[in-house]
Amino acid sequence: MALSLGQYKHRLLYSRKMENILKERLNKQAELSKGVSIDVGNHIPENLIIEILSWLPVRTLLQFKTVCKQ
Repeated sequence: MALSLGQYKHRLLYSRKMENILKERLNKQAELSKGVSIDVGNHIPENLIIEILSWLPVRTLLQFKTVCKQ
């Protein structure tokens, strides 16, 4: 089954459009992951974490427990 020139152009444009959409999604995921990544070298002292968490409401702290047991 041979493709006509019009069909070939249509498929080529569609594949390029899909490629651009995928690139945009990957870029967005990379940007989002930058915001939540934690570097091992940037250690926050435990007493500072306790001080910060002590200002939060109990309900919020219980929600954190479902995300991270530490």
